[in-house]
Amino acid sequence: MAVGLIESFAEQQNGGAQIKQKQLPTNKSTTGRTGCRLPVSDDEPMEVVIRKSKKMLGVAIEGGINTRHPLPRIITIDGKGTAFEAAGLRIGQTVLQVDGIQTEGLTHEEAARLIANSYADRSVPELKLLMSPSTFRPNANYQPEN
Repeated sequence: MAVGLIESFAEQQNGGAQIKQKQLPTNKSTTGRTGCRLPVSDDEPMEVVIRKSKKMLGVAIEGGINTRHPLPRIITIDGKGTAFEAAGLRIGQTVLQVDGIQTEGLTHEEAARLIANSYADRSVPELKLLMSPSTFRPNANYQPEN
């Protein structure tokens, strides 16, 4: 599966998949709000915090160790999902960490499941993503409702 909607994995159980958990340092938390902590330089990753305020996260990713893009990256942001409201989240950015868990070495399915399960876990009020520096490309798929 080269492209997958994250929400489709949120309703599935972990399925016994083993996900490597490596911790990398992140910037300070922005607990309590959706947004991002801006990087010091254009080359530095940024932390994006998404409050779990809607049922749907609203992102699709491509990539993983089993694809031609070894790291998962955002390809679509749905205007109806929580991710659309997150300052700093852009199409084309690579997901480096999900709640402190490194995505390097994960297959596409493992990365999608990690994001979906982290978002579905309502015991934690927010999802923290460490993203590559912004590589913004407009989302041609987004059509606002009239």
